[in-house]
Amino acid sequence: MAAIPVLSVVAVSKVFTEGQRGMALGMVAGCIGIGTAFGPVFGGVVGQSWGWPALFWITFILSLVIAVGSFYALSGITTASAAGDTGSFDWAGGALLVLAVGLFLLGITQGESSGFASSTVLGCLAGSLISAIGFVWRIRAASRPFVPPVLFKNRHYVHALIVAFMSAFAYFAILVYVPLLNLEVHGLTPGEAGLTLLPGGAAVALLSPWVGRISDRIGTKPLVMAGVIAMGGSALFLSTFASGASPVLSALGVMGAGIAFALINSPVTNSAAGVLQKDTIGAGMGFFQGALYLGAGTGASLVGALLHARSDAEVPLNPVYALHAVNYSDAFLSVAAAACIALIASVGLKKDAK
Repeated sequence: MAAIPVLSVVAVSKVFTEGQRGMALGMVAGCIGIGTAFGPVFGGVVGQSWGWPALFWITFILSLVIAVGSFYALSGITTASAAGDTGSFDWAGGALLVLAVGLFLLGITQGESSGFASSTVLGCLAGSLISAIGFVWRIRAASRPFVPPVLFKNRHYVHALIVAFMSAFAYFAILVYVPLLNLEVHGLTPGEAGLTLLPGGAAVALLSPWVGRISDRIGTKPLVMAGVIAMGGSALFLSTFASGASPVLSALGVMGAGIAFALINSPVTNSAAGVLQKDTIGAGMGFFQGALYLGAGTGASLVGALLHARSDAEVPLNPVYALHAVNYSDAFLSVAAAACIALIASVGLKKDAK
């Protein structure tokens, strides 16, 4: 599943030139938005009607259909680089990166339930750090590294990485914890809670193609900066007004976050692709998409840990919050802080040439 969106972005980045890439990336983001919009609703209805195990069977059948369709749609398509590339693959570098990311996510996920001072969590985080150090050493020493170290000398690319990580951190934390807020605090059913995500997913689906086209005309940096400001404002709205109030307000907050993510996703991807050399665009965009999904997993886990830690809190961190769901207000306030980090990083994005 992780390979599908990554490879689609890599393919678009290689095939389309600057001035056309934004529109194509916007179409990809729009398709992802459609899935985001209808997936939670579909999952809630199926779960209520036939039970949660039915979701896995339906997903399995859909995966088979997609596999067969992809085989026929992509048959005969090759690239010159793939055909002529007979070099060795850096298995050690890949394994070290997988260990670093996997142990990191396992550690923060376990920290939500066991506490971050537990031996299991500390062991996972220590293992992640050691693996990350090993990964850095490996890509500097290998003749054909898994990720070219030259990528991290490109400051515009590094800033795009940070924006992607923190915006995904914020957006997917909102997608996870708004339904939970509506289940636990507002008493909605799973299907009704899923409906509160529909405005956000619809915003991504409808706006992403348009944003992609606009980014080809006016540049990517203004759109990304507007998006991260909107993301921070939406999270602050959820923290201040929607936590413990009407589910309609939480749906409005999700819609704002969806608009924000549409403004960020394809433009920042386009920005990252635009500063890479042709021989590094495959590895660079693959790592970029990995950072985006790592941000999504990290956001869901860390915000969940904060939500659990503040479950008995009576005094909110948000000084203007006046309702009763204090832990959710604090959770969404942390999402707003992540958006602030993304905004700072967005200042370092490359300004597009007109």
